Amino acid sequence: MIPILALLFVNILHGQTYFAGKSEKQIMELKKKAILKIEILDSKTNTTFVSAGFFTSKDGRFMTVHHDLRDHFLDNPNSKIRISNSEKEEFTDVVIEGCGNANSIDACTGKINNVQVKSYFEFNQTPRKEFENFSSIGHCELYQGKSVGEFNVKSGSIKGLTKSLQSKYGTFTSKQNSNTSLFEVSLPACVGDSGGPVFDPYTGSLLGMYTEAIKKKDSLNFEHYFAIDSNELVLLFNSNKDKSLIAIPKSRVHSTNPCFNPAPGTRQFVACQSL
Repeated sequence: MIPILALLFVNILHGQTYFAGKSEKQIMELKKKAILKIEILDSKTNTTFVSAGFFTSKDGRFMTVHHDLRDHFLDNPNSKIRISNSEKEEFTDVVIEGCGNANSIDACTGKINNVQVKSYFEFNQTPRKEFENFSSIGHCELYQGKSVGEFNVKSGSIKGLTKSLQSKYGTFTSKQNSNTSLFEVSLPACVGDSGGPVFDPYTGSLLGMYTEAIKKKDSLNFEHYFAIDSNELVLLFNSNKDKSLIAIPKSRVHSTNPCFNPAPGTRQFVACQSL
């Protein structure tokens, strides 16, 4: 049996070798391939909510935030979901493994079957540090007053660490992430970035995942923006392995591929069957 320390060394060496000699720009391009765009669509197939997700293993497992899936998809039988990557591939064979835990962590794990994963995030399990720099990739519509669109890259730093938002900022409506290790980020939260990875710009390892924003009682604007620490995420990732909460039925997956679900008896159906 290989000693535990030896296995740890092999894993660290693998990560260092994978990114050895690569510039920050090259690392970003690799990491973009690991990012997912998760859209919730209404009954008329209009996109109503957008969040991010990211691959966490070679076999197609991924993570995203719980609140969008719960409120807008799992609890809304009339909605559909579309999951795609930066290369415009759409994924239709999707399983949600599990969401949340005893602390109501705002995270879900899932698995996309029959996919060739080109890049994924490895969990960084070292303690987070204040002022630590990070990069992030998401689908922010507006950033610093400009339209930046999907799969955009931003950089920031960790402003502070907390184990309990309730004790630090007082009572607020959110019940998510109770007793969950979070860190506050220097970047403003932006619609479309929830569920996106916060990662080390030099190694590409996962530091955390965007979750929620808190506004102070004396302000109309959101003031504090948080990410879940990767040390919390890896616990959920490991505990949900080989679980299956819901295999998303084909009828609830939206795809722009005309051959994904052609109506029987139509010309499109015949054409797709002959491919």
